[in-house]
Amino acid sequence: MIDVLIIGAGPAGSTLAALLARDGYSVTIVEKAAFPRAKVCGEYLSPPSLAVFERLGLLDQFLELAGPVISRVAAFHKGTVIEAQMPERGGRHGRALRREVLDQLLLDNAIAAGAKVIQPAAVISAEKDGDGKIRSIIESGLEQKEIVTDIAVAAHGSWTIGKLHSQQRAGPPRPSDLVAFKTHFRGSSLPNDTMAILALPSGYGGMVTCDSGHTSFSFCIKRDALAAAREMYPSSSTGESAFEYIRSRCKGLDDAVAGAQRSGEWLSAGVIRPGRHFFHDGTVYAVGNAAGESHAVIADGITMAIRSAMIFRDSLVKVGWREPTFAHEYERQWRRAFNSRISYSKLIALLSMSPIACDLLSPFFRLFPSLLTAGAVLAGKSSADKHLAFGSSTAG
Repeated sequence: MIDVLIIGAGPAGSTLAALLARDGYSVTIVEKAAFPRAKVCGEYLSPPSLAVFERLGLLDQFLELAGPVISRVAAFHKGTVIEAQMPERGGRHGRALRREVLDQLLLDNAIAAGAKVIQPAAVISAEKDGDGKIRSIIESGLEQKEIVTDIAVAAHGSWTIGKLHSQQRAGPPRPSDLVAFKTHFRGSSLPNDTMAILALPSGYGGMVTCDSGHTSFSFCIKRDALAAAREMYPSSSTGESAFEYIRSRCKGLDDAVAGAQRSGEWLSAGVIRPGRHFFHDGTVYAVGNAAGESHAVIADGITMAIRSAMIFRDSLVKVGWREPTFAHEYERQWRRAFNSRISYSKLIALLSMSPIACDLLSPFFRLFPSLLTAGAVLAGKSSADKHLAFGSSTAG
């Protein structure tokens, strides 16, 4: 008998698997992709993330693998570059690590804790039977099998298309849809200690130096602007045309990549729909981006994902697996941790994507660059969180 099925082995899924396995639960992770694999992601981990790795017993490994200390934040808008100090927490600053390295590190930690992994495979259905057990159908290649568990948790990406209630349904495209892109560069002139936030026409982006000399560059752009970019650069790939489109409109980005070489292909994902998504349907619960996410402009995605896994685990320890008591406690703690963060990220995203707002605000940020530091504090780059501390344990 398996206690917990976790759908997805990204940061949220592997973190939850490690925590629950150490609590004595029998845990199986189902992951659709073979690792290592790249993901569309800004790849920056804020200072509170280091407490997460400490709790997981991975801090030394993470610090050895990750890129340089990120002690400064910059904002790029048209020809303007504004720099300020990045906030710290407990004397620590954030770092960046490529997802193909980070996800493997977290998955290996979950396996070492006792979790089992089925990979590559997909959960195509999950239904509750008359005894309250979750019967999930796992598909791997041409084979299917059923797994029966007490708990099923969706930890997949928010843009995953599928039949589970936690997954998106394909719908008609809209001009305002946000599509995300990511690649790496080598030889960028972006200072190693700086994370840059880019205010772009109909979008936003971020750059940061991560491990092994890579500079991670990711951005979100509205579908109508993406169409305009394709018309301007018809001979380029979609990612490259969008990159050239925004590069021509952002001097800070153009300067940072001048002379740099792209390392790897353009990755894309979408449609990106930040906000509160899904908590549970009475059968499957959600953590990570499946539950909700902030706009990537505040660079808090990975930390939110692993924190949500901790909130799930700590709620389980506090009230036990008693529905609807657990559902109420988990949702209450999740909203308490993330509601304000999501609302703040929406405001920053709207301002960043508005050329008029950016033009009006730029003079104030040039006069008072410490406003960038204050904004990073509001984005959670120095906040304490009780879910980052060790909690009590219980066996399932």
